[in-house]
Amino acid sequence: MAPKEFQTQSLDKLELEPVAVEAVQAVWRDFVAKAGSDEAAGKMVLSALFDLDPDAKSHMTVPKSEMALKFSEGMKVLVDVLGSPAELRTQVDSLGFQLMGVESTVKKLQFCRTAILDTVISLLGDDMSTAGKQGLTQLLTYIGGGLIYIRNTYAERIQVIKESWRIVRDSTSAGAGNARQHEDDEASAGFSGSFEATQDPTQRAVGGSGGSRAGRGCGML
Repeated sequence: MAPKEFQTQSLDKLELEPVAVEAVQAVWRDFVAKAGSDEAAGKMVLSALFDLDPDAKSHMTVPKSEMALKFSEGMKVLVDVLGSPAELRTQVDSLGFQLMGVESTVKKLQFCRTAILDTVISLLGDDMSTAGKQGLTQLLTYIGGGLIYIRNTYAERIQVIKESWRIVRDSTSAGAGNARQHEDDEASAGFSGSFEATQDPTQRAVGGSGGSRAGRGCGML
């Protein structure tokens, strides 16, 4: 059965039957066990990804071993909450903001999905259930669509906020400079200290500058 295309127009809840949730969790647990460790499982997926999309390697910002471990840990979180649609959506939403600066395109996410599925299927073989394969495909498709939706929906808005903040900051700085020409040094210093302590609101809008648990090899990793 061919996987559905990514849903990029909204981020709704993904609701799977309990049997499908258990099948996906069993597949991922067995995959990591057969790989030998979380890091080893991640390295296998990365190798498959780089074969499909050599350009993805140029986007690595950390050593392969570290990226592999982050990917596996991130996937474990998503798989673990698969049975809780609201929590899964929250996790994907958070991941989308963490990866806001990464180019998440349909083509790159297709590479990611294929790399993960092919690696898991290759290692598990006949031990991988049909329900597990279908459920994992649905999960990866859901994550990919969510990442594109978050980027398309909020990236432009955040840029507008940043530009507006820059204008306000520059205007305030200019006004402060003129005021300092007519005020004593103590008052001027007090204003400057107060202004410099002001936090850029875009940092709050994107939830800070923390890195992604799942790495940056492509839009999903």
